[in-house]
Amino acid sequence: MADLVNVTIDSTPEWKKWYREIENYTYIISHDANQWHVNRRGNSCKLHSRIHFKFTKWKGAKCLIRHDASMDKLWVTVRLPDNFCELCERRIKVDKSLCMPCAVRRTKDLKPFYDHYQIREITVLTQDFEYVYRLFKYMGIKDKLVVHHLDCNHVIRCEHIRWFINNNRNNLPKYSSKVRERRTELVKFIK
Repeated sequence: MADLVNVTIDSTPEWKKWYREIENYTYIISHDANQWHVNRRGNSCKLHSRIHFKFTKWKGAKCLIRHDASMDKLWVTVRLPDNFCELCERRIKVDKSLCMPCAVRRTKDLKPFYDHYQIREITVLTQDFEYVYRLFKYMGIKDKLVVHHLDCNHVIRCEHIRWFINNNRNNLPKYSSKVRERRTELVKFIK
């Protein structure tokens, strides 16, 4: 009986949160009859239909759904295949290798970012952010500044330079930036 989990789902955001964090457990879902039941009949529960519809899409998933006698609790037993996202370890469908947020992030990272601009590349330490600011402020309109942050302690993405430029943007023209691992790319729009 250790794998029984009590959950309350009274709104669509709560449903989405539960669905994102689903694991192989038996869930006892308390739900509002006014929100989820149509005509107050137990066989027309929108939550029951939604759970059934979502898990029939998962290949290899097994899901047993039933209401209790009082019709205010839904018992859901879920058995999902062991397939996880390569980057964030979230449980995903069998035919996928990445979850949607990680796939979108990877696609954005691989997209070109002003490739026809002339590249000015520098490598800095944390105490040199003021130098990056001055260099970016006075560079040309067709230049792209690529900054490598050497002593960054972030493993996946270094946002330090982007944060510094954003906090001191009062005297800067409009710009765009992109972060790839420990590399930040900055481009001006107008001079």
